[in-house]
Amino acid sequence: MTLKKLNEDDVQELVESTSVRLDSGNTSKWFWSTIIAEVCFLAPATFVLKHSSQITPEHIITNIVEVGWMWVIIHFILAVIFSFKKIAYGYQHWQFIVLCVVALIFSNIVYVPIFSFLADREISGLSLYASLLIVAGGWIYLLIVSIIQLRMLRSGHYRDGGYLHMKHLKYLIFIPLGYGLLMLAIAVWFDPSMMAEMILPFLFCFIVSYAISLAWPEFLLLTIIKWKFESARLDEKGMPFNSSS
Repeated sequence: MTLKKLNEDDVQELVESTSVRLDSGNTSKWFWSTIIAEVCFLAPATFVLKHSSQITPEHIITNIVEVGWMWVIIHFILAVIFSFKKIAYGYQHWQFIVLCVVALIFSNIVYVPIFSFLADREISGLSLYASLLIVAGGWIYLLIVSIIQLRMLRSGHYRDGGYLHMKHLKYLIFIPLGYGLLMLAIAVWFDPSMMAEMILPFLFCFIVSYAISLAWPEFLLLTIIKWKFESARLDEKGMPFNSSS
């Protein structure tokens, strides 16, 4: 079955199970939470850049931090717009596109302070490559989970009485966790003096990023569903949204 042939019964279980957790009102609140988190990640990176004698204005990490702050401004404007309930619920199909973008960018911003530190300490070689592979692994993981989720949607797993994806994707949690720990171990092994103090911050950023990669495909599915079926656009009571109300 292709996505074009989906009917409302095929997505009922997914819509109902996320009607509260990913309600448009809660999603708007999540926008503000991620803005605060983005500032918390970009602030220490900016501090490192300001006090570093090794990082030049032309360094790539400098450009990344500047783009990060520009995104925070855009994110703030979007958060303000979707703070109005009438807009959040009336244009929730657009809101979920923004949700996908916000989650995707945030999953990468979490690494910015780590790489600012690495640039300041001039860490290179296998330690740097292993760190980059952790980030790349997050993108690959997101792609794999997205493909699995789309296949589950197409095969009817979200029909009424179906079962949720977490019961089927638990094993995928251990694969990226093992991969991330391996890459982190390699990074520390080749530069123990510099990388040892970064283990806990790097592990924290890794867990946050990969957790978003696991959740993001569900955002994608709901975005597709809300664009395809108006009945999936719910009001505060979990009923189909009436634009005239």
